[in-house]
Amino acid sequence: MALKLSMGGIAQSFQSRNYRLFWTGQVVGNVGAWVYRLATAWLAWDLTHSTAWLGIVASGAMLPALFLAPLAGTTSDRYGHRRQLMTSSCGTLTSSLLAGVCTVTGVMTIEVLFALALLQGLSRAFNVPARNSMVPSLVEPAHLSSAIGINSATYQGGNFVGPAIGGVMIASFGVATCFFFYSCGTIIALITLALLQIAPHPKREGKKRSLIDDLTDGLRYTAGHRGIRAVMMMATVTALLIAPFQEMQAGVSDLVFGLGATGLATLASSAGLGAMSAGLWLSWRGRTQGLVRIELISVLIAALGLIVFSISHIFWLTCVATTIIAFSMVCASVSGDSLMQNSVDPAMRARVTSVETMINIGFPAAGAILIGWAGTHFGIQMPLAVSAVGALCVWLVFARILWAQRDSLERPKERAILTK
Repeated sequence: MALKLSMGGIAQSFQSRNYRLFWTGQVVGNVGAWVYRLATAWLAWDLTHSTAWLGIVASGAMLPALFLAPLAGTTSDRYGHRRQLMTSSCGTLTSSLLAGVCTVTGVMTIEVLFALALLQGLSRAFNVPARNSMVPSLVEPAHLSSAIGINSATYQGGNFVGPAIGGVMIASFGVATCFFFYSCGTIIALITLALLQIAPHPKREGKKRSLIDDLTDGLRYTAGHRGIRAVMMMATVTALLIAPFQEMQAGVSDLVFGLGATGLATLASSAGLGAMSAGLWLSWRGRTQGLVRIELISVLIAALGLIVFSISHIFWLTCVATTIIAFSMVCASVSGDSLMQNSVDPAMRARVTSVETMINIGFPAAGAILIGWAGTHFGIQMPLAVSAVGALCVWLVFARILWAQRDSLERPKERAILTK
C-alpha cells in the first residue's frame, strides 16, 4: 500500500491489464524509434556534412503529419484506433527494413534516405493520432492524466536510453544495425496491440456521412472550442520555434564541439533524461488542476533554455541546457495534451488529437528546414538564438489567452463545448 501511494497516479494507471500490455509494446517500440532517429540524423550528416540536408531529412519524417494528420484523425475515428495503429505500424516496419537493406548493400544515398524518411513520416502521421486516442479506452477517466504522462515518459525515456544504445551500435556495428533493431521493436509492438482485449469499434448509426464531412466537422470543432484553441496556440510556440533544436544536435555536436556521433548521443541522452523526468513527474502528480500554469511556465523556461543552448561553447553547459529544454517541452506537451483530452467531446477525440499531431510533428519540420537553411549562411547557433527570442515574443501574446481558459480546461465535469 505504501508503495502504491508513493507512486501516485502511476500505480493507478497500471491496474489496467490492457494498459500494461499497451505500455510494454510502447517501451520496446519507442527505444527502437529513438535508435532509428539517431541513426538517421547521423547518416544524413555523414553523407553530406550539410545543415540544410540535416533539416531536410528531419523534415521528411515530420512534414507528412503537417498535411495528413487531420485526415488521419478522421479515419481513426471512423474505422477504429487499433486497426489504424496496426496498419501504420506495418508501414513503419517496411521503411526501417528498407533503410537497413539499402545501407548494408551500399546503395544508400541522401536522396534515398530522404525518401525513406518520407515513408516513415507518412506512417507516423497516421500512427500518432490513433495511438494517443487509444489511451482513454485503456484506463479509467480519473487516471487519464497519469496515463498520458506515463506515455510521454515512456516515449522520452526511449530518448534517454535509445541514443546511448544507438551510439554504441553505430560505433561498433554500423548504422544498419540501428535500422534492423527498430524493425524488431516494431514487430513486438504489433504483437502487443493484437493481444489487447478491447471492444470492437462501434458501427456508425444514422445517416452515412462522407470522409470530407467528418474531417470538416473535426476542424470546425477544434477551431470553435475556445479552450482547445488556446492549447493549440501555445503548442505552436513550442513546436515551431523551440522543438527544431533537436534536429540540429548533430550539427552542433560536430561543428561547435567537434565530437561527432559521441557528442550527438550525449546530447540526445541529455534531452531524454530531462524529458523522461518530466513525464514521470507529471504521471506521479496525476491530476488536471494546475496544468495550465505548468504549461505556461514550461514554455517560458524552454525558450530561455534555448537561448543558453544557442550561445554556449561549453559542452557540459550545452548538455544542461538540453536537459532543461527537454524537461520543459515535455511538461508543456503533456499538460496541453491532458487538458485537451480532458475537455474534448469523445466522438471528436482522434480528430482533435490529429490537429495536435499536425502541430507537434509537422511544425518542427518546417522549423528545422528554416533553421537548417539559415545555418548554412549564418552558422548553426545564430538561427537557434533568433528562434528562441521569437518564441519569447509570441509567448507573451498567447499566454494571456490560455490563462483565461484555465477553468474550462482543468475541471473534468465541465465538458460543455465552448464556441466563439
